[in-house]
Amino acid sequence: MGGLILIGILALIPITIIVAIILLVTKKSQESFQKKIDTIYTYMVLLISLVLVIVGIVALVTSLTDLLLPTDINITQRDLNEMYSQIMGAAGIVVVSIPLFFIHQRRINKK
Repeated sequence: MGGLILIGILALIPITIIVAIILLVTKKSQESFQKKIDTIYTYMVLLISLVLVIVGIVALVTSLTDLLLPTDINITQRDLNEMYSQIMGAAGIVVVSIPLFFIHQRRINKK
């Protein structure tokens, strides 16, 4: 799950660099340039937080399914602890990224 998030974030870096170069070339004034950079930042945070919400929900559903419908009959306490840990990690991702999304969405709506 962590590798998937890292790959998604690393894929956004070239896009951000290309957009920043385009903005530098078409820059008219420093104030409008700053507004463009702020807008790009806000949309990038929205995109990343949305991806994190989706990844977190998928991981949460997968972990809950593994807990409620186990494929192995012999589940040890260590396995249960690992399942609970995965559930808490996935829930943590969702709980952190949803407010982050809505805070930046409100920032876009104010503009």
